[in-house]
Amino acid sequence: IENRNRKTNPLYNKVYQLWYNMNKRCYNPKSPDYKYYGGKGVTTSEDWKSLDKFIEQIDKIKGFDEEKFLKGELVLDKDTEQMNNKIYSLETCEFIPKTLSNKRKPAQQKKFNVYYEDEYKGTFYNQSEVARKFGIRQGTISWCLTNGKVYKGWYFEYV
Repeated sequence: IENRNRKTNPLYNKVYQLWYNMNKRCYNPKSPDYKYYGGKGVTTSEDWKSLDKFIEQIDKIKGFDEEKFLKGELVLDKDTEQMNNKIYSLETCEFIPKTLSNKRKPAQQKKFNVYYEDEYKGTFYNQSEVARKFGIRQGTISWCLTNGKVYKGWYFEYV
């Protein structure tokens, strides 16, 4: 990426934000996501600690598509090849659709039952899929599961 002016180069801006947020999760204990990343031993490769090296390698990362990346349709995933991978690197990361990444979030992989007005609706593993199926916000499902609350007749419980 030649032009590094954030105001005139949207690609540079997106790449910088990706790099910045990845390193913040891994190395800044004040980051809200640190406990899920750096706090669990997740790091970046030596190359990816440097913005210049990350920029050099961005288009070599498996699944990179500049157009989809700019539209926000892709996310960098370190767990595609091996779940609970501990390092962000050219060899271990891949760009995947945002929808697939959301399905893999640990909080969304816990098994839970769904009820509507005391009628059992099924057992599920993915909050986003349940949200789409029943027309409820995923955040509402998560809040109900965490707090044991009922929302407009809907009740969710971990199994």
